[in-house]
Amino acid sequence: MLIFRYLFKQTIKTQFAVMLVLMLIFISQKFVRILGDAADGHIPGAFVAKLLLLNIPNLAILILPISFFIGVLFAHGRLYADSEMSVLFACGYSPNKILGITAAVGAVTFILAGANTLFLTPYVNSIEQQVMANVKADSGISSITPGRFVELSNQAVAFVENITNNGKNMEKVFVAHNPPADKGQPSIVMAARGNLKERPNGSQWLDLSDGTRYEGNLNDLDYKVMRFDRYSVRLQERSAKEQREKIRAMPTAKLFGSDNPDKIAELQWRIAMPVSVIILVLMVVPLGVINPRQGRYAKLFPAIMLYLSYYLLMSAARSSLEDGRIPWYLGMWLVHLLMLVIAGSFLFVRSEKFLTVKAVLKGERRVSNH
Repeated sequence: MLIFRYLFKQTIKTQFAVMLVLMLIFISQKFVRILGDAADGHIPGAFVAKLLLLNIPNLAILILPISFFIGVLFAHGRLYADSEMSVLFACGYSPNKILGITAAVGAVTFILAGANTLFLTPYVNSIEQQVMANVKADSGISSITPGRFVELSNQAVAFVENITNNGKNMEKVFVAHNPPADKGQPSIVMAARGNLKERPNGSQWLDLSDGTRYEGNLNDLDYKVMRFDRYSVRLQERSAKEQREKIRAMPTAKLFGSDNPDKIAELQWRIAMPVSVIILVLMVVPLGVINPRQGRYAKLFPAIMLYLSYYLLMSAARSSLEDGRIPWYLGMWLVHLLMLVIAGSFLFVRSEKFLTVKAVLKGERRVSNH
C-alpha cells in the first residue's frame, strides 16, 4: 500500500504540473485572440474575462488526456532513470502492478474528462452563446446600422433611418434587392417600421410593416406596386459553422438517437476523449520504460508524435462523420481500435511471454549456427 501511494502521488503530482503548464499556454493564446476581438470592437472589454473563463472547459478537453499522457511518461521516466523501478522489480513488484497504479490515475482522469466533455462543456458553451447573443444585442452587431447603406448577404442593400430597443425596432426602412436575372426581378421596399427576428433554423429576417414594394425594372413601364401591412426580407442564413456551434452547446442526452451527421459526430467526439484515456493507459506504461543511461526524456518525442497522430485521426474521423463520408458505426471507433492494437502490441513486446519466446528463438538460432 505504501508503494501504491508513493507511485500514485508521483504520477498525480507530475500530471498536475504538466496540466498547469499546458493550461497556461493555451489560456494565454486564447486571451490574445479574445483581446484582439475586443480591440477590434467585436466584443466589449467587460466580456473579456468572462469569455476567457467560459473557454477553460473547452481547453480542458484536449489538455486532460495529454497532461495525463505526458505526466505518466515523465513520472515513469524519472523512476527508471533513478533506478527506482529496478529496485521495485527486484523486490517482486511486477509490471502489471505498475500498470494497475497507472490505471488508477487514469480512472481519475477518465472521470474528469467524461464529466467535462459530456456535461460541463456543453453547458458552458450554451452560456457562452447567450453571452455572445447579448453582446450582439448590446453592441448593435447586426449587419444593419442606422444612417448608413449596408450590403446584405442576399444581394440587397438596406438603409435604416433610426434603430431603437437595442437594435430590435427600426424606423423608416429602405431595402433594394437586385437578384440575378434567373432568380427574379429587382425590387425596392420602403416601410415605416421594421424589426429583426431569428427563425428556428437560425436564419435572420427583417420583418417590415406599413410599406410599399416596387418590383420590376424601373427603366420599363410594367413594374408592379404593392402596398403591404407586413413583409419579410431574409438577411442571412445561419452558416454551417454556426449550426455546429449550436449543436456543441446541446446537452448530451439530446444527441442520442439522432440521424443528423453533425450530432452523431459531436456525440462520438464527446465520448472519444474519455475513451482515449483508457487506451493511453495501456500505451504509456510500456512507452515509459527506458534505460537509465538514456535519460528520463528519451521517449518524449516519439510519445508526443504518437499522441498527436491519435488526436489528428480522431479529428479527421469527426470531420468525415460531419460530412457523411463514413458511416456512424465506424466513426471514431475505428481510430480507437487501431490505437488499442498499437497499445496491445507495446504491452506484448514488454511482456515476459514475448521475452521468453524471443530468448527461445535466439537460442534456436545459436544452435542452428553450430
